[in-house]
Amino acid sequence: TNKSPKYNGYLRAKWKYALYYYELLERHYQNISDYENMYSMQFEKAKIYYKSYKIVDAIKILKTLIAVSQTNRIISGCNLLLGNIALSTSNKPMAMEHFNSGIDKLDNDCPSTLKMELYFKYAILSDENNDMNNAIEFYQKCIEINDSSSKYLALAYSNLGDLFYDNELFTEAKACFQHAYESDKVNDNDYGMYYSLAKIIELTDAKEKDLLVKLATEAKEHALKTDDYNALLLSIIKLGDVYYDYPEPEKALEEYLSLYREGVEVIEEPNFSMIKSRIEDIRARIGKEKFEELVPDYV
Repeated sequence: TNKSPKYNGYLRAKWKYALYYYELLERHYQNISDYENMYSMQFEKAKIYYKSYKIVDAIKILKTLIAVSQTNRIISGCNLLLGNIALSTSNKPMAMEHFNSGIDKLDNDCPSTLKMELYFKYAILSDENNDMNNAIEFYQKCIEINDSSSKYLALAYSNLGDLFYDNELFTEAKACFQHAYESDKVNDNDYGMYYSLAKIIELTDAKEKDLLVKLATEAKEHALKTDDYNALLLSIIKLGDVYYDYPEPEKALEEYLSLYREGVEVIEEPNFSMIKSRIEDIRARIGKEKFEELVPDYV
């Protein structure tokens, strides 16, 4: 993983102690013939094996549980985990089978977190398979659960927005991105808020200049809080473009120059050329004398 060795060591110790206590509980439930609770402990063990990359051990437990358990919560959970394992090996058809089997076993006793993840992952694979009807249906099923604490609520709204956008259903797309933004705001997900705002900007009438400035400024603020340099780059370009179209060329120039000064060593083509072209356009618009007054060090 990308975590430090110290952090990974902490996780291994944590998992080791968790496994010890789950095994104690497993033996206890076995001794009193409470098999479904015993299976629950085995499922928790499988999740730890999965997280600690003991995939073969996890698969063995999960397949056994699907065969013996009578509890839909456990069966659906096992299928979800097996689907995730299949995805990690790029076996999307097998993942789809497991997610579908997990969905078939969902009932009222299954937690919303389990339902939302199954619906979302089935939807996203349907989306990738160009099965628009299935994708829409299961993104909407995920959304209908409306658990704002789940990351899948915002992701479902966002992906559904992208799907509507690609099919030129722009009103529906904008509504989805607005909902995604609101959900990510609850969870302080800056990248999610940046992404939704960037899409909302694309879907906002060019005549709404004040709103566009507000949206683009906020998008940049959220991008600044992420570790995604590309998001920051695009958000600054977008804010500059909004000012350029306003027209407020001097404010646009300020945004573009903040990137231009990073240099071609940092900003790859074609973005660097695009920024330089915009700066040249502003120089032509405001005149050489005014431009050199504002940017005496421009080369």
